[in-house]
This record gives sequence, structure tokens and C-alpha cells, in this order.
Amino acid sequence: MATQIAWGTLAKVTGGISGTAPEIFVGSTDQTAAVITTAGAIATQYGYGIFKVGDILWINYDQDGTPGQNVYTVTATSGGSLVTYTEALGGALLAANNLDDVDSVSTARTNLGLGILDNVRFARIDGGASGSAGSFRSYPSAATSGYLALLGVANAGDYAVTISNASHGQATVYSIPDVGAATGQILVKTAALVDGNFVGASGTAGKVADSGYGVNNVLLYASVAVSAAEFNGAYAAPKLLIAAPGANKMIIVDRMEMVMTFVSAAYANGGVVFAQYDSTANGAGVKATNTEAAADFFAVASAVFAFIGTSNSTVGVLPFTTCANKGLYLSNATGAFTTGDSTWIVKIHYRIIATA
Repeated sequence: MATQIAWGTLAKVTGGISGTAPEIFVGSTDQTAAVITTAGAIATQYGYGIFKVGDILWINYDQDGTPGQNVYTVTATSGGSLVTYTEALGGALLAANNLDDVDSVSTARTNLGLGILDNVRFARIDGGASGSAGSFRSYPSAATSGYLALLGVANAGDYAVTISNASHGQATVYSIPDVGAATGQILVKTAALVDGNFVGASGTAGKVADSGYGVNNVLLYASVAVSAAEFNGAYAAPKLLIAAPGANKMIIVDRMEMVMTFVSAAYANGGVVFAQYDSTANGAGVKATNTEAAADFFAVASAVFAFIGTSNSTVGVLPFTTCANKGLYLSNATGAFTTGDSTWIVKIHYRIIATA
């Protein structure tokens, strides 16, 4: 058997039932650190159940005539060995010594022989105890900049309130916004929500519930600038107004306005103007609005051209293959407009409906 540690003193400094929670011992020996960490150096005490894996020993020792001290933890190696106390176990000694008001963790660690690193780790931290209030504070790096506090309040019964996360597929930061007041509320659901539905207030305590109303009930709005060159070129290259909404969704136009700011030259030629599904050239896409005669766009003064959508016009069938998950584009039939230099803003009022 390996040389055993010859103890000058050895005492247990934590209570509790032996053989369960890790225990902390203090001791002294005139042997060197090399002997203390020899494999099997505490096999006798380990075999008798005095020490167990995970126990912690704070030992004063004589290293070649020079006193020293260090903290060790027990392993099962060679029937019972000591290894230098690791960073991962740093919090246990702090907790065991009831250091509940340490201004400097690094200073406290140095005083306890644990080194100067700040990243102590705990399996669980209790802020207070039943009948004794406690809280946690996290301070930012800047001085006198406040802190984030976590504080429990009395429940109606002896209930635990747990804050946990769903399984994430990426690193995520959640920020609590500044509500601009001394108090605020975080909204939480009271029951399962329906995908695609709005939420509504459930009382005044920050609870929300499914409203029963889907986003299809909302009239959406987009405003798109169109240059003279884009208008003249919309016959061959239709101008995107609204991007494709996604699988199993379709844009339904309620109405559309084309606002022209006249510059100096009138438009000429061209053909009927309208919004269509997808970017098919030459105005060959499925129409999403009524059409406006080409001659109307030869105007020499600023004007608004009003269109109505499918719900109010004679636009026919809207096949899924050509309309579902397709963007909305401005185009015209027959031929391209020419010569004009006026600029446009196209305003679209629309809904997105589900097709599945």
C-alpha cells in the first residue's frame, strides 16, 4: 500500500450524516504535498468510511521545511486518494463557510486558498430559506449602474415557481425592455395558443389568451416606390410590390393606389396596367386587381390612379399553382410605356390568407 498520510490533526467542520452529502475536513501533517497527493495516500480512512468520494480536505502541511496549505478532494483512485481541489468545486467551500456577504469573490477565494478566479460553480444556490427572505443580484461591469435582482414573493401555498427554457437550436439572448415606468408586466399565456391567431389581454395582471381571431382578419398595407424607368420597363420586367408570403399562403388585394408625381414628360404607348401574381413578363400573370387603361397614364399632371382588388372586381379564378406563395408585381399588357419621367408610389391594401 502507498505511504499513508500521517495526520497531526484531523477534524470534520461540517455537520450532516456521513456517507451522504460531501463533507469538509481540516487537517495538518508534516508530510509534503507530493506525499499528500500520492495515489492511495488515504486508503485507510477511505476504507473505513471516514472519507468518501467528493469530500473536501483543507490541509496545512510542511513541504521540505516550508509550511504550506492547499485544498483537496477525495477520489476512489487506488482505494482512496487526494487530488488538488478543482475550479468546478470552488463554490462548495464558500457555501460551507457561510460566506453570504462577500464583496470580492476573488479576494475570498484567495483567502480560502482557492486561487483568484471568479468563476465558482454551484449545483444549486439558495437565496435565503423557508421563512427567511433572500434574493440574487447580478451587477454590470460599469460602476454605480444598478443591478438585476431576482426576488421571490410569498405564494398562496408552499409552491415552487420555476423559470426554465424550451430546448433551443441556437444561442439566444432575451432582453427585458424598458417600459419607461417604475413598474411593468411581462405577458404570459394562460393556455395553449392557436398558430396564426392574435392574442388578447386576459385580465389586467399581464396574462394573455388566444383571441380566436386569425391574422387573415387584418388588412395589411405596403408602400412601394417605383421609378420612371421601372414603370417603363414593367412590361418586360414586372416590378415587385409584395414578396411571396410563404407556403400555403396567398396575397389577396383589397385595393391599390398608384400615386404619380408628374415631372416633365408624359408617358406614351403601353397597355392596360394592373397588379399580377408572380413576375411573368408582358403582363401574362394572373391578375390580382382590375386593369386601368393605358391612355389614363398619359396624364401631364400629378394624379392618383385607384384600383380595386379581387374581392370587388371581376377577376376570376386564382389557381394555387400560379397564385399561392407568389409575390405581387406591377405590370402591363400589350407593350412597354415610353418617354415618361414621372415617379410613382404604389400603395397596396391587402390580406394574406391560408390556402391549407
